[in-house]
Amino acid sequence: MDRRLTMVTTIGVAAITLLVFRAFAPAPFPNPVPKEILPVRAIDQRIQEMRFEFNVQIFYRFDPALFFPPKWRNRPYFGKGKQISESDLDRAVAVCKQFLSEHPKPVIQKNLTHIFLLGDLEFNGLQYGGTYIQSAIYVMSDGLAKGYTVDFLRSMCHAEFSSILFRNYPFPSDEWSQLNPKDFRYGNSGAEFLRQDNVRGTSDELQSNGFLIKYSQSTLEDDFNVMTEWLFAKPAELESVAERFEVIRKKREIAIRFYQSIDPNYHF
Repeated sequence: MDRRLTMVTTIGVAAITLLVFRAFAPAPFPNPVPKEILPVRAIDQRIQEMRFEFNVQIFYRFDPALFFPPKWRNRPYFGKGKQISESDLDRAVAVCKQFLSEHPKPVIQKNLTHIFLLGDLEFNGLQYGGTYIQSAIYVMSDGLAKGYTVDFLRSMCHAEFSSILFRNYPFPSDEWSQLNPKDFRYGNSGAEFLRQDNVRGTSDELQSNGFLIKYSQSTLEDDFNVMTEWLFAKPAELESVAERFEVIRKKREIAIRFYQSIDPNYHF
């Protein structure tokens, strides 16, 4: 999901297109917000408790200089964002707690330091739902009516964090790629899919070839991201698909082995 941003577009009433664009090279993430601009609120107390429990800082007061490294704010990315709303903030913080709790604590403490919550995220004029850099993930939420449900936000957190793990630990890329059709080649980045229609769509043909959704064909990392998203957020649906299609079953097994190689306390 180099690396990725997750584009959100509304399809129909509330469906979301989640894309992760990995075009950015690693860059330092920002320093913490100065304490003097953080008035004590109930939400701040919850965030502070999570910081003590998981050693992860959550930021929600949007400031481009704080949230984005200089490279993202300038050519060629022209990154933009906006403040997350109060209603979305409450839901997003709750999702962050659930997401963090679904991983062994040592894995979180070793690989994730920051979560940035925004009400909008744009690069080159296109809207994205999230991205990651080094040990930080970015998550956007812009209202239930637009499809930013608890399940969607939770899936996005897992997808972005899976990219950090993908880069921090040995992933069996050859074993994974050998399961694809012999004449298949991944694209160069998720950006190639941004303007395509129905990238979250699926079919028996796609899944029989080992791709959960159309976007899974973007890059190997994106393919793994989507598998991870289903593994954590849609396990029953993934199991059902895996029972029907052998390649999906084998990719699911590889993903599980990968997580358990990081920490044996992962259980799926």
